[in-house]
Amino acid sequence: MIKKTVCRLAAVGVLAPTLALGGAGAVLADDGALWQRSDARATIDGASLKIVRAYTDGSGKVFFEELHFTADRNGATIHRTRSGASAG
Repeated sequence: MIKKTVCRLAAVGVLAPTLALGGAGAVLADDGALWQRSDARATIDGASLKIVRAYTDGSGKVFFEELHFTADRNGATIHRTRSGASAG
C-alpha cells in the first residue's frame, strides 16, 4: 500500500511541473507559433511523461525543446534538451 502511495505522489510530482510548463507554452503561442506533442505513461512501477515542442517567440528566435519526466520507486528525474537559433 505504501509503495502505491509513493508512486502516485511521485507521478503527481512529475505531472505538476508539466502542467505549469504547458501553460507557458500557451502564452508563447500568442506572440509566435507553437507545436507540441506529449506522451504520458503510468504503471504500477512508475510514471513517465515526454514532451517535445518547437516554438518561436515572435521576434525571429526559434526553439526546440525535449523534456522527459520520470518517477519510480527509486525517485524522480527530469531531463531537458533545448536548442535555439535567431534570424539575423
